[in-house]
Amino acid sequence: MQRRLTLLQQQGGSSKHHKRLISKWPSLLSSLFIVVIVLTLFRSIPLFDRNINNHELDHHRNGFYVRAQVMPGSNLMMDPMPNLMMDPNQQHHVQEVKLSFSIQDLIVNKKILDLNLMYHVGLPQTPGTVTVSTPDKNMQHSMINFLQFLNHMHRTDLFHPLTDSEKFNGKFKTIAQNIIGYVLTPGNAEDGTTNDNERSPILKLFKLSQQELDRMDMLMNKTQEQISTLSEEFLAQYVTRMEPVEYDEEAEQKVTMTSHVQEEIEKLKNFLIQIARIYKTQRINLRRMGLAKGANNEPAPNRALKYVVIGSGPVGLLSAIEASLILPKVYIIEKRTTFSRDVWFDLYPQPFSQSVELLEELGFPNELPNLEVKLNTVADTDGKERTTYTIRCQMTQRFLTKVTFLLDNVQHIFGYQYINQCKTKPGSTSSSASQSWTSRWSDLKIEPNAEYAVANFLKTNNKDCSSTLDFMSSSEQLDLCSKSETVSFTTTNGKNCELEKIPFDILIGSDGLYSTVRSSLNISTHDIHSFDVSNTVYARGLPKPAIPKITVKPKLEQVALIINFKSVGQRDCPETAIDEDTGEFIDPWKPSLLLPNICSVFKRFYAGHCHMQILFDNEYGQKAIEKYMSARRKALNKLLQESGHNNVNLNGNANDQPNANDNGDNKLRDLILDTEAKEIRSAAFADASRDSSYVNSGTSSQEQKFVSNWEEEAFDWDKILTIVNTVLANKYETIDAFRKAIVSSDTFTGDKQLQKQFDMVLLRVVLQKAENLTTTIALDNPSSPFAVNILKGDSVASAHFRLGVGVNNAFLAFGELTSFIQQLYSNNVASVKIPSREALEKQLSQSLSEYEGKAQFRWNRLINYMATAMYFESFCDTVVFIDPGEYFGVQTIQEKDYDNLDYIPFDNLLQIRRFCQNRGHTF
Repeated sequence: MQRRLTLLQQQGGSSKHHKRLISKWPSLLSSLFIVVIVLTLFRSIPLFDRNINNHELDHHRNGFYVRAQVMPGSNLMMDPMPNLMMDPNQQHHVQEVKLSFSIQDLIVNKKILDLNLMYHVGLPQTPGTVTVSTPDKNMQHSMINFLQFLNHMHRTDLFHPLTDSEKFNGKFKTIAQNIIGYVLTPGNAEDGTTNDNERSPILKLFKLSQQELDRMDMLMNKTQEQISTLSEEFLAQYVTRMEPVEYDEEAEQKVTMTSHVQEEIEKLKNFLIQIARIYKTQRINLRRMGLAKGANNEPAPNRALKYVVIGSGPVGLLSAIEASLILPKVYIIEKRTTFSRDVWFDLYPQPFSQSVELLEELGFPNELPNLEVKLNTVADTDGKERTTYTIRCQMTQRFLTKVTFLLDNVQHIFGYQYINQCKTKPGSTSSSASQSWTSRWSDLKIEPNAEYAVANFLKTNNKDCSSTLDFMSSSEQLDLCSKSETVSFTTTNGKNCELEKIPFDILIGSDGLYSTVRSSLNISTHDIHSFDVSNTVYARGLPKPAIPKITVKPKLEQVALIINFKSVGQRDCPETAIDEDTGEFIDPWKPSLLLPNICSVFKRFYAGHCHMQILFDNEYGQKAIEKYMSARRKALNKLLQESGHNNVNLNGNANDQPNANDNGDNKLRDLILDTEAKEIRSAAFADASRDSSYVNSGTSSQEQKFVSNWEEEAFDWDKILTIVNTVLANKYETIDAFRKAIVSSDTFTGDKQLQKQFDMVLLRVVLQKAENLTTTIALDNPSSPFAVNILKGDSVASAHFRLGVGVNNAFLAFGELTSFIQQLYSNNVASVKIPSREALEKQLSQSLSEYEGKAQFRWNRLINYMATAMYFESFCDTVVFIDPGEYFGVQTIQEKDYDNLDYIPFDNLLQIRRFCQNRGHTF
């Protein structure tokens, strides 16, 4: 609140305009008279509370005029303001300024509310300059800033932190923090509200006091008053009006832009209240944990753990939010600079998960009805109705990123790919040119000859750098990390590749199914082919030894086809068929009663995003994969030969290829097959894989080449068309007509070589799990003797996308990291006065063991849950239903009644065993 508006504006030379202004000044006698009046008014200051900042009072005198000079060369860092004309040649622009508010309006609990101080950000000012607000132009500038901030915040569908940092110089985050700083009580984070029993259930957020809520209300009311004075045309220049996703033109009353903006301000207020609660909770927690600095900025009693999150998917963002409540600094590293994942999530409430409740605590309901979220009501067997959210992955990411963006202790770093980690002794920071030494290491006191755990990153703005990295050996990549003086490397064509090293105490690996964090730690994974049916209703009351364990031979997997249809019109999807028996839309399992080889067909048709998921049985799925892979490799072999790699045979053994090592063809073959394996098992990888391919991976090829038209041989088009026509109201007459509905431009496979004409992906769904969830690194460093890695999300285990349990599992796990970190501090692991190394290692091991035990139990139950559905649907030709009213849902297995087009529940496991045996599968 000490920010003051500038008075001088830099312009070169004098001007006639300036002289005309000077010529209009009053006579000397008049000037003396005005000075007397001003001095008299200044003497009245003691009539007000003496604790009020006099400089602030000078800004807000009501009803009298002062003269102000504008600082030369001020940079508004915003779009040009309408009707604001400045002479570029003027040296000093002197103007009369009338101040806006009365003292009574401005003072709340000895704190002055000035919208200019709140929103007028980005103007350079000279220290010590006394400033005065300008009612028309200064306030106009402030309101433009606020409207742009409002537009940035309410367009969650387009939200990205880089928009603020790259286009607006960070002013939106500054405005948000100004608001929160004004609302929270200065100098007392608790403000009399520290009742732990009144904290929110999941995030454990403290409430705001009534005074803090009153300050938020006053600020937004004052802002609303200013907004109401602006024209509709003015507002329309800065605020994009969004119609609700489900817009009913007849029922929706036409509202003015002013009313629309006022509604959005109310939503913004409610959202910022939740963010302010996070700030308040963080301050209280840091003080309680001994991590808050003293009043004179003296060091905190305890050492702050450095916390780094790799990957900004929903799991990584949730991990960052959780840590932000109890740690002073959190880094989120993301290799991509866009949000592009369109897979749909069904987010469930308690007790199945706690996704809905957690999002509500973060202010998610304020996003409705603008955001593309479908609200569903689920009726459980207990008779209760629960609300679920259906939302795309990238919208979940954008909302969670908006939360972390506003937190002052969370820093996003986009466009950096995690390479590996190592132990290093940095020595003197002055000897390195790395940006790391001036930013990421600034809060560390570097001790001579002390080891630090370091994560190494590559700036991903050049695909040649990623390709060069792919062809490095593991030891070469490790040297990039361990040698502290190494801040870059050079490609074969001379391009410089920037590296970034960040020290850490806790590193969260949430970088997906093919986790680079996991592989850099040499943590192996294994495919899941064995499971038990403990999550079914039939296992209730049975002792654990009596619950059957099933091993699937040769392997447990399910094949899925994902089709993305083009939208019809602006935001519509193809019309879906109505079930004649029920009068409702065809349920996902009905096609399996009408067509062979089908387990289910799920339609995610909403707001112009038209995704269809077809799950096949095991027999047909294997044939579909073989057909797809054969066509894919045939096309790649053709391209390899055209590129001069005649010795690479993707269908053969690399060791049998003559002269294969002469030009790196073995390495090339491994890269291609590795990419192929990843793509066939991950829709996310297929959609957003790294720009790394054999064309620019150390080869001499100068021309980008790719193969088209290979998909015509890759899919069983007749069968797919039959399935699609079963669930859509308007049938496609021919395969060509269907292809036109899914045609896609500018889409490639994960290796970036095979052009995809059709927006359709075939996937092999395989469950896999990491052997360990955590690792410990021992360091030769008395003040920081250990570092910890923790895997989260898909880096621990793959999740069957159809079941929607992966992301719900992440929400359900919220709080486990908080408990772990708090336990580290309670066990003196992060204390300045640490115990002996042996005692410390024992305490850390105990904390990690407790954390991993809880996580392993949750993951094992999740895997049994997914494997049960995959096996009985894909192998035994049954249907698996769940009751979301219980933790992870309790599953029931049902037989398909083809005669009556219905489902019949099995009574017990013996019936199910006999049914599967008749289909050639035993357990």
